[in-house]
Amino acid sequence: MSTSEEMMKRGQDVMEKKGVWHVEPSAGTDQEFADLTQEMLYGGIFGRPGMSLRDRELVTMAVMVATGADFDRIYNHFRNAHLLGITDTEIREMIFQVMFYAGWPKGASAIRYFNRIKAGEKRK
Repeated sequence: MSTSEEMMKRGQDVMEKKGVWHVEPSAGTDQEFADLTQEMLYGGIFGRPGMSLRDRELVTMAVMVATGADFDRIYNHFRNAHLLGITDTEIREMIFQVMFYAGWPKGASAIRYFNRIKAGEKRK
């Protein structure tokens, strides 16, 4: 098996643990972009040793809150965090922590998104 194939397989394994069953082209991307995401992001970065998948997800969510990710981008992260052992309380505390460094408006948006997801709202 080639290194690329190994990373695609590792990427699929990581995605399944995170509740992401496949990466597909969306919003103007294409299949090559989706494949690179599975191979390099999930198989390469998320699949690296040295930090647990749970902790990588917490860091990812914190960065997404800090950069003002929209509802559609943060949706799967907030919705599926429990699959990695991250509690709702931990997500809320992460949002509160980040908002004091990244800005109140970003925290306010993130907590609204989180509450919408917990209430069962789906992505469009």
